[in-house]
Amino acid sequence: MCKPIRFLFLIAVFAWSVGCCALLPSVPGRDDKVMSSLSGLLVMECTNSRTTICVFELPAGRRVRVVTPDCEGCFEPSLSANGEKIAFGRHTSDGADIWQVGIDGRALQPLIQGVRSARDPMWSPDGSLIAYRIQEDLYTLDTPDGPRQFYRHSSLHVARADGSGEARLTRRDGNVLAFDWAPDSERLVISACLEDLNQDGIVGDGDRTRLYVVDLATREVRPLLSDVDATLSMYKPSWSPDGVHIAYIEGHGDPASYGDLVVVRVDDGSEVARLDVSPGAEYAWSPSGNEIAYVEFQVAGRVGYEDLFVFSLTTGDMTRATDTSLYSVFSANELNGINLDHVVWSPDGNYLAFVWRTGGKDYIVVASADGTRLSRVVGLGPGYHLLIAWGP
Repeated sequence: MCKPIRFLFLIAVFAWSVGCCALLPSVPGRDDKVMSSLSGLLVMECTNSRTTICVFELPAGRRVRVVTPDCEGCFEPSLSANGEKIAFGRHTSDGADIWQVGIDGRALQPLIQGVRSARDPMWSPDGSLIAYRIQEDLYTLDTPDGPRQFYRHSSLHVARADGSGEARLTRRDGNVLAFDWAPDSERLVISACLEDLNQDGIVGDGDRTRLYVVDLATREVRPLLSDVDATLSMYKPSWSPDGVHIAYIEGHGDPASYGDLVVVRVDDGSEVARLDVSPGAEYAWSPSGNEIAYVEFQVAGRVGYEDLFVFSLTTGDMTRATDTSLYSVFSANELNGINLDHVVWSPDGNYLAFVWRTGGKDYIVVASADGTRLSRVVGLGPGYHLLIAWGP
């Protein structure tokens, strides 16, 4: 074969192969059989030109419904256990308040007002209380993007479901980053800087973040674990629904470069499992507390993939719920161009919903917990969407 013809032949083969690969979908298709088996409400924080609270109704929904249409900055929603109301943060001129609204968008009313910055509301499992953080001591820091404002301190607070009876549970000069309720509604686990671990005379950014259990009856705040490596911090704690375990992300002080997903027993702090987790540290307990779903980053050749896995604490078995290598990688701007975020379980424990990000767009996708079925639920379009809960 002469060189010009061989050259044209190679170009044709290359064009054909790229064209075929380009025909690969970038997101799973809609499976009507899967969709017909789903029910409940998906609660989201939706950000485009503004931030609002949104819901999507399963199985018949075709578009996302905005619950807070008149809100210019509503964020961090928490769905009550009975699925009837949502608590959320609402930006003010000098901070944030906490409000609530019915799942139907009615009965909008304030819960916590008059503080500088109230954040991260979370209903107790029995619905009688609401926990939240209050940020204090605002300061300005010069960054490469210009001056930015931060808070030096954050404390954990709790109030009755109607916002009355507010009480502070942790020291004012500490820094609580995250928390979660025990299923008995009598305790919380927090990720916080509460001790002068580096012995510099102050509790601050130089101290590693540890896990503590807060008892509401006694107001005792005790470390969950002892003999912890001094270089490690602990983030994103989550109490298992059966009350037996606590999961958290272990890292070296930088939340942007998380390390392992660790599961420990509550009664003695013994380690039960240690799993590789993606940089986004996405994970979620099953309703029974027997499984934990998480997103793992894997490398195949020169391409990185994020996929969803389910780990059984009972058997130690691992189930792969997605395989993003089967989808297009030609629009890749990070990893293989597909990111999986914000995992939530269906109330019956049979499915997982999550945000599938690719090509600058967000989609809600569901996967069966046994890894046999996958379906697109709805395209969310441009913007940024956080899937918060799958309610009844």
